[in-house]
Amino acid sequence: MKNVSVAELRAQGYRVFVRHCRFYRFAFSIGMTVVPVSNDDPVTRSQINELAQQVSSGNQIVHFETLSRGGRTEVEVYNGDELIGRGIASCSDNDAYNKKIGRTIALGRALQAIGVSRVGRQKTFLTS
Repeated sequence: MKNVSVAELRAQGYRVFVRHCRFYRFAFSIGMTVVPVSNDDPVTRSQINELAQQVSSGNQIVHFETLSRGGRTEVEVYNGDELIGRGIASCSDNDAYNKKIGRTIALGRALQAIGVSRVGRQKTFLTS
């Protein structure tokens, strides 16, 4: 049988949040000078957009590109307002980032944190 998906959990009334974090290469243009900035932790695209807005308000231009290697996917499962499980899947710097694989691994880890066995992760989990 197929494993439980995020959509199926949501259909059963669980709240499921998925956050994809990537590595970016940035540089700030200050006049004619370009200042590179290192990025040691993966960040979300919305965090990059917030940074770009802050910098552009100071008449600096931020340049960034998404790196194809590394990253992290986080899944949180809530029953009502209670966090019942959280899973994280991290790519090594040598792995090509893949949202679907990351979501599957992180969801499996969140269900494992809840105490659902591998057998219980099948669709029969939803009927109990």
